[in-house]
Amino acid sequence: MGFAAPDYAADKFMGYHNEHILVVCDEASGIDDAIYNGGVKAVMSSGSLVRLLMIGNPTKPNGYFYDSFKRGDDGAFKISAYDTPNFPEYGITHEDIASGSWQSKITGPLPRPYLASPEWAASIWDDCGHNIDHPEYRIRVLAEFPEEA
Repeated sequence: MGFAAPDYAADKFMGYHNEHILVVCDEASGIDDAIYNGGVKAVMSSGSLVRLLMIGNPTKPNGYFYDSFKRGDDGAFKISAYDTPNFPEYGITHEDIASGSWQSKITGPLPRPYLASPEWAASIWDDCGHNIDHPEYRIRVLAEFPEEA
């Protein structure tokens, strides 16, 4: 079963009880803390095998999703664009994007063309003025939380 609870209605998330529950929060950085604190926590305490999967871009330097990384919760990990199959397949690194040498490394089709591509990362790099500390590059390409909102 899947559903969305409005930001203002954490109680619509509560009331689900079972021995086995998997709670999936997509775009987790954008989910209001009221949903996590009021609804998700209630469901998480309702069974013997209940798990939480949060997926999302690290867009906000605060909130439940951010805090889970800062606490070092079990299983919390990031996947940058450079970790996805289209980059290691051809050995493409940030340095290749920065220097523009990434194009000569691609000698065939991308293994997963529907995932982040080197061309996409290069366009973000250009849009961010070739600044590795630019928040948009850090969030979208490096999968790192920004230092400020």
